[in-house]
Amino acid sequence: MDPEDKFLETLRRKKRDDLHLRFFEENGEIQSIISPIFTLFSGKKRISPYRNTYCGKAECVYDEDELVSRFKQSGLSSFVTFICHTCRKQIQLAKFCFDEALEEMIEE
Repeated sequence: MDPEDKFLETLRRKKRDDLHLRFFEENGEIQSIISPIFTLFSGKKRISPYRNTYCGKAECVYDEDELVSRFKQSGLSSFVTFICHTCRKQIQLAKFCFDEALEEMIEE
């Protein structure tokens, strides 16, 4: 199995359905959140939503293809860190999880 396939397999195994809950817990006044279903990276293709556990905003959503691209750019390392395009926090590629709750909402 080549490194890209192994990275994708590992990435796809990490799934969570509670990644959005902390935004409500941190601010009890929030009634709803808005998250993108398209990104600049994905263009018109609907995203496969991934969130990083360290990102600070509900809008911090990445597409699977963008994460694979970052993996390739890093020299095939999932331990690379970079600055989130939305919340500007330093995040690790290895800390992304598939957002099952957002995916379910997109599918509806």
